[in-house]
Amino acid sequence: MERNDNEQHPAVLDDEKDDIEPNKPLLRDEEKMADTEGQVPHRKQEQDANRTRILAYLGVYFLINLSLTFYNKLVLGSFAFPWILTAIHTGTSALGCSILLLLGHFQLSRLTLREHFVLVTFSLLFTLNIAMSNVSLEMVSIPFHQVMRATTPVFCILIYRVLYARTYATAIYASIVPVIVGVGLATFGDYHFTALGFTLTLSGVVLAAVKTVVTNRLMTGRLKLPAYEVLLRMGPLAALQSLLYSVLTGEFSEFLAYVGQGQLDGGRLMAVAGNGILAFVLNVASFQTNKLAGALSMTICANLKQCLTIVLGAAFWNIRMNAVNGAGILLALGGAACSEKTFDVDIDVASDINQKTANTRGFHLLTTATGNDLNVCRLVLSAAVLSYPPNKTHLAKVRAPLRYFDTLPASSDDDLVLIIDGYDVIFQLGPDVLLQRYHEVVKASNARLEEQFGADHVKKINMYNTILFGPDVLCYPIDFRRPACWIVPESTLPRDAFGSETDKDDEHTRPRWLNSGTVLGPVKDLRRLFLATMDKVDKTWDPEFYGRNSDQMYLADVWADQEFVRMTSTGKNATFPLPDAVPDDVKPNIFTPEPEDRRKAEQHVGIDYESRMFQTVALFYDILQWATFDRPRTFVTKDEIHQFSLKLPKDVEQSKAPYRALNKWGWGNAWLKRKTWKDVSLGINTVTKKHLLKAEPDRGVITTIEGINWVPYLPYGKQSAREDAWADQGELLKWDGLCGEHEHALYKGWRQPPPEPEPEPEQEVKQEENVEEKEEQ
Repeated sequence: MERNDNEQHPAVLDDEKDDIEPNKPLLRDEEKMADTEGQVPHRKQEQDANRTRILAYLGVYFLINLSLTFYNKLVLGSFAFPWILTAIHTGTSALGCSILLLLGHFQLSRLTLREHFVLVTFSLLFTLNIAMSNVSLEMVSIPFHQVMRATTPVFCILIYRVLYARTYATAIYASIVPVIVGVGLATFGDYHFTALGFTLTLSGVVLAAVKTVVTNRLMTGRLKLPAYEVLLRMGPLAALQSLLYSVLTGEFSEFLAYVGQGQLDGGRLMAVAGNGILAFVLNVASFQTNKLAGALSMTICANLKQCLTIVLGAAFWNIRMNAVNGAGILLALGGAACSEKTFDVDIDVASDINQKTANTRGFHLLTTATGNDLNVCRLVLSAAVLSYPPNKTHLAKVRAPLRYFDTLPASSDDDLVLIIDGYDVIFQLGPDVLLQRYHEVVKASNARLEEQFGADHVKKINMYNTILFGPDVLCYPIDFRRPACWIVPESTLPRDAFGSETDKDDEHTRPRWLNSGTVLGPVKDLRRLFLATMDKVDKTWDPEFYGRNSDQMYLADVWADQEFVRMTSTGKNATFPLPDAVPDDVKPNIFTPEPEDRRKAEQHVGIDYESRMFQTVALFYDILQWATFDRPRTFVTKDEIHQFSLKLPKDVEQSKAPYRALNKWGWGNAWLKRKTWKDVSLGINTVTKKHLLKAEPDRGVITTIEGINWVPYLPYGKQSAREDAWADQGELLKWDGLCGEHEHALYKGWRQPPPEPEPEPEQEVKQEENVEEKEEQ
């Protein structure tokens, strides 16, 4: 990466500066992340298992909800105080969560004043939604009220589209329509309403949708609160508000008279207590299901509950049903069942971007860029030719990847995401090699952790690596007070990797530091890392510091917190000597992580020290060479004296053909099919002797390697060598608008290959057999 202090980092240009600054809204841009589990790419069995889990949660929630509905009907028959019953429900939920807190099932988060205000507002929303529904029932008929409530999914979708720029697949819309129409037919009856009643009912529907979405945001966004904690914090407030409503409506006075007359006997008290306990169970199930399945799924489930309530009401309370009602129930149930997506997690969080990349599910490519230029287009083109997933580009470096993660279903939390700097990176090898090397590097790094700290200790504190950053030879921005500059682990390269000059100057330093230009890891862990980075920005933002706009600084600081805690976790390294590179006058003023940060410091971050996946070019350009492997022995020169031979690695040789994507575009000629990795000029690190997967040059260096044939000699024109990209808000960036102006530079020097000579008639059959034999090999 470039280190020109006078130049702003590409992720934080002036028009994107607020993407790194602290104190942003809680429920709009940052409250978008789901908290589910997993660290490895999905296989089909895992996707099916996760979907089964979601269906199980929805089923349990549905049954408990239905049970409480009828339980409420029974209780209210002899205890006609709905506001007091609501206060009992919310109060019991808070009491139950308090017991779970004491038993250690969860811990309270430290909240800011603003975050406390959000929860108070949420509790008001919770009770106001109930109040609005009850008041409107006095002014409209029950059938009309039920039909209006059935439209809650529509408003839920509108909220997501307007506030979160989320889109949905056509199948999802198609499955919602029959459910809403079915509820309308199932509740068909006397429709009447006043103007005020209609307004209040519609407002109640909107509030219900907002409440469901906000509930999801509180548990899956920046706060990422456990369901128990949300209930614990919201319950007492909602209970007090419900009691206040009961006082204002006169219900509380009636309740006191009810108690004074001795009507609240032991049997009724037990019934009310049991009702409160079931409400606590329902609230936990509701919040957990909302967190896992999403807000939209919850609103559809509520519609189906209305239909089933009518069926059970007809069976147990002799509620009369006609053919129209029955047809509506069947239509609603059928609409939910006919589309397998209806109760899949995708219903709430899958965007059209992900629908269009289903064929590459499990691996995502994000490019961080604030504008179009030639280097971004080089990246897009090289990714397209090497069959990487469609690019999601125009992402700011820290906040916008979080926005992208919000478009993914919870089932994608185990997917791997590659996030790269759009201005500095060019692809060289394909994604199959990248993923194979990723797993190899992760396995080796975790083995080193066990060797260093002991297997039992590693397991005890949940220490392991799943996120890999590219390596760097400098701590940037340079500030030796930062742990990121002095507590970094040793490189895995030999101590004499650069000869006698190893670690004596920048050009001969073994890479040990974090470079934020390239990172690969699971969605879940990256989400957690980027959220921690935003917290680090909030806590350490210094408008006077020259590196304040560096995403690399904040990411490296979070990583350094992890390394500090790892080093001190055994108790043997509570104090440790600082390296000689730290100036003596700085040593007394070094930063150390705050106790609060230490408790959540483990982010599972490691470094690709040997550049098996990511090669940083800045300060390494002199040790990089390019060579082809089309001969029995390929010699590579390290310097004027040293020379060594290399073979094409097995993982590269056995990977998918370099130009297979061009075959997909319709260029299935023999010339193209015969091209293998042995025919491609590959970059090589002459120190590690690794063939680079990606080159991350200094922006001043990238133009000096443009003559390298990353995709050499595209045949028959360039029209098909184009790949569109997706913006983080779901906008399709067409090639002409993204890179059309750079086509001349992109294709400069490329030519159509010379025509192959016509074979002699007697040689034609033999030549075809040789081609087929070579393809089989």
